[in-house]
Amino acid sequence: MPRIYVWSPFVRVTHLLIALSIFGALFSGFFKPLFSLHLFFGSLVFVLLIARILYGFFGTTYERFSHFDFSWRDLRYYFLHLFRDKRSYIGHNPAASWVMIFIILGGVAVTLTGLLLLGAMYERGPLDFLGKILYFWGDFLKKAHQLIALAILIASLIHIIGTLIEHFYHRTRIIDSMVHGYKPYEGKDLHPSILQSLFGIGAILLSLTIAFYAANDRSYREFLALHDLYPVEFRRECSSCHTLYPPQWLPSSSWKIIMQDLKGHFGKDAREYVKHPEIIQTYLLAHSSEHHPSYFPHAITRSNLQSQKYRLSRISFIRELHAKIPPKLFEHPAIKIRSNCQACHLHFDEGILQPEEIRIPDISFREALQIYLR
Repeated sequence: MPRIYVWSPFVRVTHLLIALSIFGALFSGFFKPLFSLHLFFGSLVFVLLIARILYGFFGTTYERFSHFDFSWRDLRYYFLHLFRDKRSYIGHNPAASWVMIFIILGGVAVTLTGLLLLGAMYERGPLDFLGKILYFWGDFLKKAHQLIALAILIASLIHIIGTLIEHFYHRTRIIDSMVHGYKPYEGKDLHPSILQSLFGIGAILLSLTIAFYAANDRSYREFLALHDLYPVEFRRECSSCHTLYPPQWLPSSSWKIIMQDLKGHFGKDAREYVKHPEIIQTYLLAHSSEHHPSYFPHAITRSNLQSQKYRLSRISFIRELHAKIPPKLFEHPAIKIRSNCQACHLHFDEGILQPEEIRIPDISFREALQIYLR
C-alpha cells in the first residue's frame, strides 16, 4: 500500500508532549504538594502550544492551519459516516481539525488564566505584580481556570475515542502515523526544511528549559518573606510561647480583641512574655489583613466582616480551605490543634502560604488521596 510522509518530527513530539502535559497538569492540580509539577506541565504546554501556533502558519503543508478542514458540511458528513465507509484524509479529518484547534486555543486560555491566577493569588511568576492589583479576582480566575481545564479534558477524551475508532474500526492506522509520520495515502512526501527543523528543536528545548525553571523557582521565599521585617518586640515576644502569626492573617478588629485581653490570652497570661504591648499592637493594626492588598488577607477580611472571629482557625474562609481534611488528622501528635498552622505550612511565620510549602506529617498516600480528591 502506498504511503506518504505527513507528520514532521516536531509535530509528532509536541503532540506527545502536549498530551502528557495536559493530563499531567490535570492530575497534579488536585494535589497541593505537587504544585511544582503542575507548574512544570503548565509551562511546558504553554510554550509548546505557542510554538505549534506559529508552526501552523509556516510548517509543512499538511501541518498548517490552512490545511485543516473546518467545513460544517464535511464535519456533518464525517459523523454521519463515522461507522460506515467514508473518505480518507491526508491530514486532519474535520472532527480532528475542530478538536485540535479547540485544544490549542483552550490550552493557551487555561495557561493564561493559570499565570493570572499565580500572580493574583500567590504573587509569583512573570505576572507577580498582579498580586497587588487583581487579588480580588482570585476566586473568579480559579473557577475559570478549572472550567477551561475541564473543557479541555472532555475534548481530549473525545479526541482519544475518535482516534481509537479511526485506528481499530476503520483500520486507518492513525496511531502508527503519529509514531513514524507516514499515512496510507498516495502523494508526495513533504519533509520539513532545515529552518523548520531548527525551529522545532529550539522550541522543544526552550519549552523544557522554561518548564524546569518554573517548577524549581523559589524566589518567592525572598520576595514574600516578612520575618526580617518584623519589629524585634513582635518577633521575640509573640513567638516565645507559640507560632508567630503574621499580622496580615487577621483583621484589625480581631487583633484589638486579642491585645486587649493579654491576661486571658487563649487560656494563658501573656503579660509574662509580652513586655511591649503598645508597640506590638500598633504594628499589628497597621499591617492587618485589610491593609495588605493580596488574595488571602483580602479573603480573610471579607469573610470576617460580620463574625468578628479572633481565632484564625474559626474564620469561615480558613475553615473552607481545610474542609476536605479529616478532623482526626488534627489530632496527630505533630499537629495536636488546628491553630498549629506551622505544623503543615512550613513557612507560615514568614507569611508564605505557597502550595509547595505544605507538608502534612506522617500521612499515607491513601489518606492523601482521601483529602485531595474528597
